Amino acid sequence: MEEMSRREVLIAGALGALALPLGRALGQRQESSEAIGRKYITSYYQFTDEAVKILADKALPNGREYLHIFVQSAPGTKPRPKTTRVVQRCGSSFKYGYAFDLNKYKTWKEASDDQLKAWAVEFRAAALDSSAPADYFAFNEMPDEAPKHPELRQKVARITRLLYSAGGGPALRGIFYFTQSNLRPATWIGPSEELWEVLDETCDLVVGEHFESGNFASRQSAQKIADLFDVPPKWMVASGDPRRIRIARDKYAVISSTYYGPRNTNWAGLRSDKNSPEELKKYLEKMVEATRLSEFGKRRIVFSPLQTFNLDPRLYPVLAEVIKEDRCGKRD
Repeated sequence: MEEMSRREVLIAGALGALALPLGRALGQRQESSEAIGRKYITSYYQFTDEAVKILADKALPNGREYLHIFVQSAPGTKPRPKTTRVVQRCGSSFKYGYAFDLNKYKTWKEASDDQLKAWAVEFRAAALDSSAPADYFAFNEMPDEAPKHPELRQKVARITRLLYSAGGGPALRGIFYFTQSNLRPATWIGPSEELWEVLDETCDLVVGEHFESGNFASRQSAQKIADLFDVPPKWMVASGDPRRIRIARDKYAVISSTYYGPRNTNWAGLRSDKNSPEELKKYLEKMVEATRLSEFGKRRIVFSPLQTFNLDPRLYPVLAEVIKEDRCGKRD
């Protein structure tokens, strides 16, 4: 407990230095989740400086009605002020999410509440580094086996709440990622009220991973893909639980693969040695179309990765063109 208290003292000191960093006034009233749910939201998991700059210059508008969240995972738990500033300097609509990677914490299933809090306090101290504080935490990611085990979901809920506010200082709102295996309603066993309550209270974006391949997309119509995307949010709405309904209506978003590289990976996407940039554009256009056909994807869309081993940088201008043509989901 002494070590944890020392960390809490450190984070309190760090948070005290955040008064007006980079124009971000912490005393300013936070927008409600409902207000954020009315914005046109794009989000990206894993990115390079080059990707941010190309998207900002060529595709993503600034303004009160837009929100663009860039999330980065990286080794260790050190502050990342350079990365944070790259994103935030693009404009008021650009926000940086600092990822809490659950797989870094190998003993999380057995960890005590004190240990969970100590990890969260350490994480928040880095995320809220006074030189360039993050705008969001990102919980990466819901374990594949969690739908079958209520006790794991309860632990995930506790960790998420701690990332939001442990150790004092400003609340740090969240982005939460469900793996693709989490998105099958039939696999969920037992009660899960605590998890949905925490996600509703602490998160502005709840993401379902759909890393589909170009071959899959070419065989399916955009409407068929949209129907697949709709399974989790329709399940949430059918529950009758107001919290799940709010998440489905205002927070849920599908993440589609933007992998473009020379090998097969878990990201799926397209092989750059077998598909031209023109074929990449058609694939991305179909995934965007499918997202927008869903009643739950008209304002929110997520892409990943914009950084990974051997990713072909020809992806960036193609993605920017597709996003620009989509105009953040707006249609005349």
